[in-house]
Amino acid sequence: MKSHRAGRPPTGESLLRVLLPMGKDPGGAFRQVAHLDALLKRDGIGLELAVEVLRSLRIHPWSLLGGYGDWEEVQRDWGLRLGIPASWVAALGPRPRRGPADAACNPAPNAFRIPVDLGLEHLPEGLRLKNLEVRHCPRLEGLGPALAIQENLALHGCERLETLPGDLEVGGRLSLSNCSSLREVGLNRPPRDVVLADDVALREIRLPAAFQGSLCLKGCDELRTLVLPSATLENLYLDGCHFLGPVPVKQVRRGVRMECQEGGTTCLPPGVRIGGSARLGFLRDGPVELPTGLRIGADLILDLAFASGVSLPPDAQVDGSLYLSNAYPGWNRTESIPAHLRVVAFGGYDELPSFPDWEG
Repeated sequence: MKSHRAGRPPTGESLLRVLLPMGKDPGGAFRQVAHLDALLKRDGIGLELAVEVLRSLRIHPWSLLGGYGDWEEVQRDWGLRLGIPASWVAALGPRPRRGPADAACNPAPNAFRIPVDLGLEHLPEGLRLKNLEVRHCPRLEGLGPALAIQENLALHGCERLETLPGDLEVGGRLSLSNCSSLREVGLNRPPRDVVLADDVALREIRLPAAFQGSLCLKGCDELRTLVLPSATLENLYLDGCHFLGPVPVKQVRRGVRMECQEGGTTCLPPGVRIGGSARLGFLRDGPVELPTGLRIGADLILDLAFASGVSLPPDAQVDGSLYLSNAYPGWNRTESIPAHLRVVAFGGYDELPSFPDWEG
């Protein structure tokens, strides 16, 4: 990063000579904002000059409050001078990570936060933020064109949001929860992880071919279509998506956690390969059936609850152990369990596969 000699304050022209080459590389716009953020914090330039330069780069000035670098209280003054609503300014700055992470929680402690804004309908064009969290904005209908988030984007309780813009860029985790009008998610660029929870109108998810990250779907009651061209995931968490058919996945590199409530079948297709552990919960009365060709690299944990039995195909392969938990008294142990599987426990069993991005 180039520096400016003491006694010769930079001009807009000299800054642009430094910043324009950055914009030619992937992620260059984020580096441009981070450079200006760092100069402001060490009093290398004034806020007015930073705004002038950002506008020349077609980047919205609010991007300076997007969570770049360490937090400093002077940034609240920046926000007020940039015309950011006072309630947003009050929400800026670091926030301790809450307990178990969920879709409503942006794991970034320092983010641009928009809390409970009853009038917000659209975000401004050209925001380049490191982290963004929007909570309880019931009139928000669109995220604004050219929105780019370097790390994590979290949206919670945005009740008029029906879809996401095609040019949305998220480099880390995309989290949406309680967006009751959300009907489809179609992404052209792959985030690292996707977490969707309690989006009750969501019917279709289309992920780009390059997406191979972690996918969490919870309480999406109307979800019927999942397009996953890569057929590969890092982790899979699935709970309460009653109308979703077999997930089009052939490989999960780490772990699977799935709650199966409708009958005793899973959304796992035949021949799926799981590199780590799998925990499958069955909460309805009836026998449990697992797909043929199942391959699991570590443990298989079946939480049977009220299930009346379990049947594993003869070709099932579990490199670790098979745990059967929560089998009620009188549960029938004589169903088909291949002899080559190591069944080591009946009764309660608390150990779960590790999902550090979602549980912890």
